[in-house]
Amino acid sequence: MVLTEDDYFDFLVNVAADSTIIPPAIEQAITQSSLLFIGYRLADWNFRVLLRSLTRFMGQGQKRRHFAVMRPPAATEGNEQQALEYWNNYYDRLDIQVCWTTADEFLSELGKRWDAAK
Repeated sequence: MVLTEDDYFDFLVNVAADSTIIPPAIEQAITQSSLLFIGYRLADWNFRVLLRSLTRFMGQGQKRRHFAVMRPPAATEGNEQQALEYWNNYYDRLDIQVCWTTADEFLSELGKRWDAAK
């Protein structure tokens, strides 16, 4: 599913106002599929709102693993590993595995693997 920014803001406003706003077909797709989040940053409030909105559906599935592609978190010198462990544990509780890279690098590698699999 690809959303425009306006679609996304409409979704956030409507979900906040009415938790039954998501059509049953979309709810079913969310609960029966793995989700892939690309291009968000850890500090994006809109990602966190979207994630919290979707977790009620993600939890209804069959413990599917979801994925996120994000840049590694900024850390002060010496605690980069601690920061990654913290965020990995945070997202792991939501059944989300994070690929710590840029969207461009991820999509480039995905394209190479897709072509090789043909």
